[in-house]
Amino acid sequence: MVNLVQHINHFVDRLRAAHGDNLASVLVYGGATTREATSAVTGVRTLVVLHRLRATDLRAAHDAVAEWLAVGNPPPVMMSTEEIASSRDVFPIEFLDLADNRRVEFGADPFDALTVSPRHLRYQVEFELRGKLIRVRELYLVSSGDPDRIVQLLVESLGTFGKLFRFALQLVGEHGPRSRIDALRQGIRVFELDAEPFDRILDVLTDDVTIAPDDVHRIVADYLVQIERVIDVIDRIPESGGE
Repeated sequence: MVNLVQHINHFVDRLRAAHGDNLASVLVYGGATTREATSAVTGVRTLVVLHRLRATDLRAAHDAVAEWLAVGNPPPVMMSTEEIASSRDVFPIEFLDLADNRRVEFGADPFDALTVSPRHLRYQVEFELRGKLIRVRELYLVSSGDPDRIVQLLVESLGTFGKLFRFALQLVGEHGPRSRIDALRQGIRVFELDAEPFDRILDVLTDDVTIAPDDVHRIVADYLVQIERVIDVIDRIPESGGE
């Protein structure tokens, strides 16, 4: 049986054969960074960094990637070294998240000593929070006659807000826990939120309970207000003059 380490090493070897000296780095990120070597080989997320990235380079990777996908892995994220260096302003959340949970399988670490501008991070956190809030409102609008679907919507949104709370906490000088549930709980405390709507949704997620139909609309209303409060805090953070 092929274990995870052998599987990743084989993928790296295929990429080295395809790209030669143009291959700068291969990183594994997400859950696979904490798995044992005998764990499942599917669902492994990778970042492949090339010195030069053109259409011909993507074609060169086709066979290696097709084999990688065939066992159930997602496509690798392909970026150039120049893109990594110049994208910190537009992907601060993604880069900080990846830098905190990655393992280098080949080449140099493109996220070594990564720095991200607080100003850029604030912009993206507020953008993502506002976008997710608008999306939840939209889905509630079309699902408001179906209490079960509303509960599903609340549960599905909670993980995203947990991730965003982690980085919102960093913006106000707090340590944002990696665990999304821990980030939610810390955010409730730091941003002085009403914990009840979050607790009710977490009960559905962790204890397989449900929310009574008579309570659903009140929980949604309270939940949206709490998210708006976090956005207001982030929006009021003073502009930073530095990069």
